[in-house]
Parts: sequence; C-alpha cells; structure tokens
Amino acid sequence: MTTLLILIITTSILVLGWTIASQRNMLFHGIRVWAEENWPTLMKPVCLCHWCMPSIWSLFGYSISVYSGLIGKVNFQTIVMYPLVVCGSSLLCGMVWALYQMFESVSEFFYDKNKRESED
Repeated sequence: MTTLLILIITTSILVLGWTIASQRNMLFHGIRVWAEENWPTLMKPVCLCHWCMPSIWSLFGYSISVYSGLIGKVNFQTIVMYPLVVCGSSLLCGMVWALYQMFESVSEFFYDKNKRESED
C-alpha cells in the first residue's frame, strides 16, 4: 500500500510540475504551444493533458522512485500496480489542478472587485 501511494505521489508531482512549467509565461510554454499546434491528439498523454499524462509519466515516476530509494526494486507486484498508479495519479492530478484553478479564479475575482471599488 505504501509503495502504491509513493508511486502515485511521485507521478503526480512530475505531471503537475510539467503542467505548471508549461503554462503561459513559464519556461516550457513554447513546447506546449508547439505540441498544441502540430500534434494535439498525439501529444495529449505526453505533455498537454494532466488527466492523460500519468499514463506515460508514471514510467518516470517508477524510475525516480526506484533510483532515489523510495521503493525497492521493481517486481511483479509493482508492475501489477501500474494501472492503479495511472488511475490514482490521474485522479490526484485532476483534483489538484481543478482546485488550483478554482483558487486562482476566486483570487482574480476578488482582486478585480477590489480594484474596481478603489477606482470608484
């Protein structure tokens, strides 16, 4: 169970880190724009869709978890966990990103409201 949680969290951190780093005014935004313009369907699981990305990025999550010593060696049990890691990290990424967007829109709303009130 601990191994599953470690793999889900590691994969989610990677996916959310990429998602943040590829947003507007961030370092990798050009890669996101290029992928959206050229191969939007093919690139969804690679770098565009935070719901889809765990299907590919969980391989990196496994690698980082093994090489950093967070989990032991990859065995049959951890390979069988792969679908659960993908589903769990997709759910976690989706919920965290939705929560972030909600907080961002609420803060922008109140910022704009305070700005309009100060102008009056």
